[in-house]
Amino acid sequence: MLKYVNPDFQISDLKTGDLVIVVYDAKIGTTLKKLNVVSNRMFLEPLNPKWHEKIIELRKECKLTGKVVGLYRDI
Repeated sequence: MLKYVNPDFQISDLKTGDLVIVVYDAKIGTTLKKLNVVSNRMFLEPLNPKWHEKIIELRKECKLTGKVVGLYRDI
């Protein structure tokens, strides 16, 4: 699957359900997560339901590096 990412986005434009590229842990590196916005707080949810960390809060030291704006896959 090919993902199209916009690296030039505004934090204020993000909404629940957006797929975002995040650097949130030096050990893990960059990851793709689904964003949830609740009362001006942002949470990251894995796309894999079997992943051990279900939902984590977006911390100040996290860096949002892109927003997925399109997907392409063969059918």
